[in-house]
Amino acid sequence: MKNFLLDFLSRRPLILAPMEGINDIIFRELCMNYGCDVTVTEFISSEALIRSVEKSIQKIKKIEKEPFLWVQIFGHDASTMRKAAEKVVEFGADVIDLNFGCPVKKIVSKGAGAALLKDLNKLQGIASEVVKHVNVPVTAKIRLGWDEQSINVRDTVLRLQDAGISLVSIHARTRAQMYGGKARWEFIEQVTNDQAVKIPIIGNGDITDGQIAQKALETTRIAGLMIGRAAIGNPFIFKQIKHYFQTKQELVIPLEERKNVFLLHLQRSIELKGEKRGVLEMRRHIPHYFKGIPHFKERKVRLLQASSLEEIVHLIENL
Repeated sequence: MKNFLLDFLSRRPLILAPMEGINDIIFRELCMNYGCDVTVTEFISSEALIRSVEKSIQKIKKIEKEPFLWVQIFGHDASTMRKAAEKVVEFGADVIDLNFGCPVKKIVSKGAGAALLKDLNKLQGIASEVVKHVNVPVTAKIRLGWDEQSINVRDTVLRLQDAGISLVSIHARTRAQMYGGKARWEFIEQVTNDQAVKIPIIGNGDITDGQIAQKALETTRIAGLMIGRAAIGNPFIFKQIKHYFQTKQELVIPLEERKNVFLLHLQRSIELKGEKRGVLEMRRHIPHYFKGIPHFKERKVRLLQASSLEEIVHLIENL
């Protein structure tokens, strides 16, 4: 593993998990501003990359404050994944992450993402092929297994280790769970305590506040925490967790600050993507930016129906 990655992991960092449709350059930068240590890009199709699809290439951008650029790719074919990885390195990636955990039907139906947890020979072959042909660290993100009857996380980690993978991020759910149910951190604990596992493990799943994050670090030997859905509409979570580490108290973000950051997020999204798409893509963040505000339900409906910057600004300023 490259020295820069080892040095980074020595701090047990907080990492923004790769999330399709969420981790654009604007949101990644907001998270970095609020204490995130590094972000992973949205996943990028290996097939789109080798066809030089501009929309996919645009996702390969580093945030100024980031220590390195970590790019995630997905696919089901070793040769295609290798070519895509080589291309990502040409565009400046410092670390490549292989997606072996996405549970979404349109991905697994093509044999990619979490579908590869059902064929560990193929998964290992893809990882080996990529590692052999790029000169940057290669990491992988996985789940516990396909379903409750086929939890194979230990075997998966060991195969990835044999393939030369530098670290593995584990989402502590099966594919069958999707994003429901409870994250099974006991399996992450077992993997990190396994003497056969020599590579660093990043833990992911249900890290929603500082107290939970602290417990995860204390009860496992993970090298860091990866935060996904809890960061949607809540880039403040990284600052809140670090505040808890230092004070053992929860940090409340004032409504005025949440409003200002939301409007900045919206305005920059519109500048980058145009008003129609910018407003549409911000809808998934709205309920989370203002979660817990009394009497927000009626306003939330109006915000989710709004189609212009002017309308949303008016609703937010009067919140």
